[in-house]
Order: sequence, then C-alpha cells, then structure tokens
Amino acid sequence: MHKQQEKSLCFSQSYLCPLAADVISDGHSIYFYLYDVDYERHQLIAHSACWIGNIDDAPLQFDYDHIQQDQQPLLPKHLLHEKHPTCWMEDNFSIVWSKEGDMAAAYYGDEVVCAIPDWANPETFCGYSRYVKEDCAVGFCMDDVEAELGRDFKAARTFWKQEFNGLWQVYHTQYVQALRASFGELKAIYDLHQEQFPSRLLAIFEKADVCYAFTIGMGMFAMPHVGAFYEEKDHYNRTELAIALNKTTFDEEARLQIYNEIAQLCDYPWSNFTCFLDSHTVDLALASNTHCIFVDDDRYPHALALPFKQDHVHLQWLVGIDESEYNLYHLQEDKEGFMNYMATKSNVN
Repeated sequence: MHKQQEKSLCFSQSYLCPLAADVISDGHSIYFYLYDVDYERHQLIAHSACWIGNIDDAPLQFDYDHIQQDQQPLLPKHLLHEKHPTCWMEDNFSIVWSKEGDMAAAYYGDEVVCAIPDWANPETFCGYSRYVKEDCAVGFCMDDVEAELGRDFKAARTFWKQEFNGLWQVYHTQYVQALRASFGELKAIYDLHQEQFPSRLLAIFEKADVCYAFTIGMGMFAMPHVGAFYEEKDHYNRTELAIALNKTTFDEEARLQIYNEIAQLCDYPWSNFTCFLDSHTVDLALASNTHCIFVDDDRYPHALALPFKQDHVHLQWLVGIDESEYNLYHLQEDKEGFMNYMATKSNVN
C-alpha cells in the first residue's frame, strides 16, 4: 500500500488541559489522535491513536508491517461494523472536548465516531470507536458505552457553545458582592491567568486583623477525575479555594508568597488531571504548619450563603496542619471525624 501524505481533517486544543486532538487521513484510513501539549518546547507529543474508519476496502487481516512502521493500518473485514460508511466527507468532522477538558470525541455529523480519554495509551487502551465490531489493537467497541458517551458529549457540546464573557460577569459580580458582605473591604484583586481563558482571579478582603483570599473562576469548570471519588461527580466536580491569614503572623511579603502558591494551585487540577476535594492535602506550608488540608465551607457552623453553591460549586478552605495532624489523618480510619475536628479547630469564617 502506497503511503500518501497525511492530512489533518480537524484539529482542536483543549480549553483547559494541556491536550490536543486531531483527525488525520492518510488517504487509506482515518484516525483520531490525542496529544500531550508541551508548551515550553512548543511540541505535540503523541498520546494515543484510535481508528475511525477505512477509506480503502477492508483487508482480510491487519498489515503488521504497517503497524510496526507507525502507519495507520486498515481495519480487517471481520472487525468492521456493518454500519461503517462507504465514503467520508471531510467537512463533516468536528472535535468536542469533555466539560473537564481531559477527554476528546471526534464527531461525524451529529454522531460520536471516536472518543479518547486522557488515560488511553498504546499498550492497553487506544479509545472507543463506533465502527469497530469488537475490541482490537486500534479501537475498542463503543456499544457498551455509547449511551453514556453520547449523553456526556452532547452536554459538553452545549456547554462549550456558551458565551463565557456574559457568564463570567454574572458569576464574578454575585460572588464578590456576597464576599464583601461577610469579609469587609475588597483590598486587592489579582489576575491569575493574565487575561487568558479561562478567567481566574484572586480577591483579597480584610476584616480586623485577618486577610481573606478567594479564587474566582475555578468553579465555573469541572475538575477531572472526581468520578474516582464520588459516584455523583456532578455534585462535587467544581470548587473555589479560600484561605484566611492573620496579619500578625503573616506579613505582606509572606502573604504575597502564599497568594502566588494559590495561583499555581488554580491550574493544578487540569494541568495534572486530578481534583481538589474536601480532605485532600497539599504541601503548602503556613507558619509552623507543614501542610494544608481542604475543608469544605459547608462543614463550618456558620457556612456561607454563596450564590454559586446553588449550582453545586464548593468553597474549599485551605487550613494549615502540622506534621502530627498530617500523620494522624493518614493513619486513622475516622476521616470524617478528623475533618469535623478541623472545621471546629480552624473556625475561619
């Protein structure tokens, strides 16, 4: 088979995660590729490739020489679904990202024809493909997950079509007004994403001798991998961060350093494909405390009535814990009791 020049039919970069996706034809077959994006080196690093469809007639078996040469192999006839199209219109392809930005789907018209999660890899799983009859080296059968994928990506498609500038203005305004009512004067506001999408700010309030810092914008987007912790991921997958710093303990320079570290945390869930949840710990040192633990605002006796909570966005306080508390939390079985103790101990709001 003569190897033709590869052609990109549709390319897209994730809005949130360091990933990119491409639908590529080599004149014989069409594949969907997921890449890691190396921003520093301006490179795309191949992450996974999944078969979408044949252009040429299906052979009787895989051509393993082509596979060894990293060429796009045609799917054999015995693995080809009977609904496989006989011709492809290039302009009908589009790419949709999940709400978390960590999973991409290739659409042909209004149908998902291929989907690749971020955990896919060439050794164990390349992705789901609509026209594969059974699992194989270049694609896994989509039948068992088609309904779930269709539902999730239909919602994601609608989500990313929104006009985010208007949504941002409503979200930001309501949040700041609610914070001002509880935490006093707004002293400073920092742009954590340098006017890039998505917008993320850090708002600083002062009340008596305490400075309160709140992220604004994280909670507009779902974090990856919340489903590994909760079945109802839509209830827990969005969060904003907060911290309370006493000015007698933390001078201005120390506070600015902590704000800088919080700025780094804002991108962490999407850049590292993880999430922040109640009881998670991070290596952020506060005075004599060696770590911080996330404590959900709803645990506190006087939980804040913030507008975004109605949409299941959680406010997570960063609360310092020392080495003994850190070890106690990770050793004991009563995690819930420990978290309630932390809420009583810190009493930040």
